Amino acid sequence: MLLCLFRGILLRHQHSNFSYKIGLDWQATPTTLVYGFYGRGYKGPGFSNSSPGVGADVRVAPEISNGGEIGLKGSLLGRSVTYSVSAFYTKFQNLQVQSWNNTLQTFSLQNAATATTKGVDLSLTYRPTRDLSFSGNASILDAKYGSYAGVQCYVGQVSPTCTNGYFNAAGQPILMSAKFSSSLSMEYTPTLKNDLKGILGLGLYHRSSYLSGFSPSERLPEVTRVDARIGLQSDNWTAALFCKNCFNVIQPYSIGQYPGDTTNGVMSTVQRFNNDSVRTIGLRFTYRH
Repeated sequence: MLLCLFRGILLRHQHSNFSYKIGLDWQATPTTLVYGFYGRGYKGPGFSNSSPGVGADVRVAPEISNGGEIGLKGSLLGRSVTYSVSAFYTKFQNLQVQSWNNTLQTFSLQNAATATTKGVDLSLTYRPTRDLSFSGNASILDAKYGSYAGVQCYVGQVSPTCTNGYFNAAGQPILMSAKFSSSLSMEYTPTLKNDLKGILGLGLYHRSSYLSGFSPSERLPEVTRVDARIGLQSDNWTAALFCKNCFNVIQPYSIGQYPGDTTNGVMSTVQRFNNDSVRTIGLRFTYRH
């Protein structure tokens, strides 16, 4: 049981759940595994951090997911190549989401009725020598709300989509979910002498555009970033010079509506940045004893 004292009112939230996962593996060949599973997931109930009014019910229902995955894992060329391919499907009920409440001027936790995610994951690693490896992965994702009533309209949204200041986001993509993402990397660790090795690493990351809010103004464009590192490694220490986002591709991780202007019916946005949004250069040293 969960208890919450909110504005002098004691709220209770009690819920029980039974979750499970059923899987099957088949070793088709000594180097090929076929697998699949289906399960039911659970995220417990809670309370929103804000209330639209005195006496309002701020309880948030538990999130339930039902879905599965099928896939193939294996190796080729004397195990110098390893790969995996998988397809997944998950349906959520009462998906717990953070959404902006323009009236309260804050984010609040609430439930979207239903949502579905489905897609394909691919990964491949090639190790031609003990010192050199290449790897890559890619994900194709289709993530949409099945029903999400009560979403606050954005500035400029018109009827019939927007009714009395709210709309149903059914069919809209789940926020912060890119349809395509991928990465490539190379790692080279040659032996220089005795227990001393060199380190050379390169990485490439790419993702497609996605929405961080329901307004078209809150769409982040696609991005491609390059990371690198070079250094030395011994049995008990490592020293490396690294750069993340080496070409300084400046991009926010989210775009949101500016509260002060949206209250007055004007659409303007605020961009939020983190360490991945700009170039970072540093020296990392580790020692083990």
